[in-house]
Amino acid sequence: MILGIVVVGIYANAVKGIVNGLKDEDPVPPQVRVAAKNPPFDDYAPKKDTAHLLLNYRDPFRAASTQPVKDPTRTIASTARAAVRNMPRIEDLSFIKYSGFIYTPSSKKTISVLSINGQSTMVADGESAAGIKLVRNMGDSVKIIYKNKIRFIKRS
Repeated sequence: MILGIVVVGIYANAVKGIVNGLKDEDPVPPQVRVAAKNPPFDDYAPKKDTAHLLLNYRDPFRAASTQPVKDPTRTIASTARAAVRNMPRIEDLSFIKYSGFIYTPSSKKTISVLSINGQSTMVADGESAAGIKLVRNMGDSVKIIYKNKIRFIKRS
């Protein structure tokens, strides 16, 4: 019941609006205020420059000093000669030859076969022979100490 009254009221209001709209009376149009126009934005207008140049660097095109230019090839050659002069001398270990190794399963030790000055010698890890100490057998090479320097000798 209440719903029916609400629906009739809405339709009555709609019909009243249509009837008033069909009348020939011209109502007074509302006054519209026109806002003052801003000038158009001009992207191409010159802007004030805010950059500051620091001109305290040297002129790269002006000869600042009278020093002669060094020849880079001479500098490289002299540096290379100095590097060769300062290189440590490598000892000639051609008198030591590594022939192979023997593994003993009972003692689980590897015995290396070395030829020192043409004489075959069998040396285990940690042992010395003719001033040469065998540090470790690597399989394809041996690590030795000769004149307090560690060297590796490949199998020949």
